[in-house]
Amino acid sequence: MGRFVSRILFVHDLLDFKAGGAVRVILNLLSAMDAQRFDLHLGTPRSKEPTPAEFGELGAELHELPPLEQTSDRSLRGILKTLGELLRLNLAMLALLRRCRPDFVYVHSVTSMHFAVLPAWLLRVPLVYHEHGLASLRSRSLWDYALPTLIRRSAHVICIASTIRDETIATGVPPERVTTVPNGIEEVPVPPRLPGEAALGGAGGEPFSVVQIANLLRWKGHATLIRAAAEARQEVPELRICFYGRSLSAEFDEELRLLSRELGVGDIVEFGGYRPGIAELLGGFDCLVVASDSEPFGLVLLEGMRAGVPVIGTRAGGVPEIVTDGHDGLLFEPGDSSQLAQHFVRLARDRHLARRLAENGLVTLAERFSVPAQARGVEAVFEGLAASRPPGPTRSP
Repeated sequence: MGRFVSRILFVHDLLDFKAGGAVRVILNLLSAMDAQRFDLHLGTPRSKEPTPAEFGELGAELHELPPLEQTSDRSLRGILKTLGELLRLNLAMLALLRRCRPDFVYVHSVTSMHFAVLPAWLLRVPLVYHEHGLASLRSRSLWDYALPTLIRRSAHVICIASTIRDETIATGVPPERVTTVPNGIEEVPVPPRLPGEAALGGAGGEPFSVVQIANLLRWKGHATLIRAAAEARQEVPELRICFYGRSLSAEFDEELRLLSRELGVGDIVEFGGYRPGIAELLGGFDCLVVASDSEPFGLVLLEGMRAGVPVIGTRAGGVPEIVTDGHDGLLFEPGDSSQLAQHFVRLARDRHLARRLAENGLVTLAERFSVPAQARGVEAVFEGLAASRPPGPTRSP
């Protein structure tokens, strides 16, 4: 395609790594997409929290929009306040598009769609929506109500898993306008710690530590893991469970702690809260679990594989698209604590199995889930859209 440069304006409503994996995906793409062919910009509402330093180190130009205060207030006053903020953001986005003159608007969140679709349509700028979630997991909030209609306004939709692609097509988007591009993960700077030849923790008196990294939400399956710990403890007496993630409901937090005490595992279950940089410490655990009832993708599974840790996930959502049962991880049915407990026992007793799963996980990462591979997949979408547009003047980089 020569030296053609497509100017792409990424749009997201909140640059905060605690908010979810979409922010990490945006950072990875901004870092890995070919700067010789794509002129990358990023638009986001101002936040009370400082922009993560990682974004300041990129070459992409950052454009600030007016702040957005999200509310769950469904009263007339709350709805009018939200509509007023959206009107202000729509006008600001319209001004940004006129100033930046992008070839494409690239939206990464449900909220952002509400202030990006109309300005893009008015100025005839094609909009690409990157779907990071499952519609079945969303609450029926004001933000989700109009999403299917907004998605159908997109020139193309990028989905992180085929399960999400199926849901998107079910909303009425033609299949030829939907592409699956799995998330990628950046390479580890140092070799991971693989399980050694010695007996695993739990078999020789050493702790057998299991970690789950997820905000405390009911559908994330924390209760299933607690029940599995109670069942497995008899055969793995040194079992330890560590939860890391934000507590979003004091009531649910206490419910989990009460369940731990009632099942007699309160002494081996730790609630560590949100911890920045936890991915760098995964090599110190014996196993990583994603116990969600349904999971859009499961980026943390890739982080576990990268750290050389055996991973266990549910047969739900996008997880089976990452983990092949018995090859690079283990799978269990959502909510089946007995099956999960059996997996703990297998890994605690069979060091060779743990090592084989971890080694194969590293191969899976390299072959299917690298950031460069993800960036090439996204670039291919924009290249296809650019090729189908009427020819125009070549833009200077």
